[in-house]
Amino acid sequence: MLKSMTAYGRGESKGDDKQIVIELKSLNHRFRDFLIRLPQNYSHFESKIKELLSKRFARGRIEFTIRKENLRESENNFCLNLNFLRRYYRMAEEIKKEFNLKETISLNMLLGLKDVVSYQEEDNFKEIWEEIQVVLEKSMDALEKMRRVEGKNIQSEFLKNLKIISALIKNIEKRMPLIIKLYQARLDQRIKDFINSVKIDESRLAQEIAYISERSDISEELVRLKSHIKQFGALQKEEDPVGRKLEFLLQEMNREANTIGSKSIDAYISQQVVELKSELEKMREQVQNIE
Repeated sequence: MLKSMTAYGRGESKGDDKQIVIELKSLNHRFRDFLIRLPQNYSHFESKIKELLSKRFARGRIEFTIRKENLRESENNFCLNLNFLRRYYRMAEEIKKEFNLKETISLNMLLGLKDVVSYQEEDNFKEIWEEIQVVLEKSMDALEKMRRVEGKNIQSEFLKNLKIISALIKNIEKRMPLIIKLYQARLDQRIKDFINSVKIDESRLAQEIAYISERSDISEELVRLKSHIKQFGALQKEEDPVGRKLEFLLQEMNREANTIGSKSIDAYISQQVVELKSELEKMREQVQNIE
């Protein structure tokens, strides 16, 4: 089952006095990368959060945000730094005397100072971590669900692409037996047009045809291409992350298509190769979303 790296998940826990909301955003990334946004007093949870995320997700850039709201504020949570305020006030008074200033020291001025009033969390960190774990599991479940849904949509597109590619390969295979005959007839006619009075050396002509046939033989490339298609289909059924394997197979399929195009001496086959490469390009864009 394919899973997309682009998804969103949200989880929340709401009690009588507080609410925790965790949001996860997953984006494309070559490897695995975490961006954890935490309040300063929760910063020591970062390593634990990364550990839980690592167990669930193998690739992608995961952005984690948490929001905690106290639904019932307690005035005891606010702390006044009186020692800092006293020192500041005494210093301000000394400055006024030193420079003979008339300005008054107002309450707004004092309360506007940084760190004079602070908000202190009263949570038990063991309990809050247990709550975070529960909410994080919910958000990861939601993210995982969306990843699978998006992956299923991509898989449907892959099946369409592979069906078209298989049809193009069949068209090329049907055309192959005709190419040598057409080339032989074309070469024979050209020789007759230029050298009407000279008898054609049939053995020499056969050698040339055999040489062209060998150079333009694409049977091995077609066999490998069909093998890659089969492997691509099988990988989509696996539960483990297969994004990188699928990328590699597409590179190999594109390599075989390029070789077929370079060997082609027939306009029809060249046209089929162009359409084949177009489908592979569509798949290459999509496979970058796969975990």
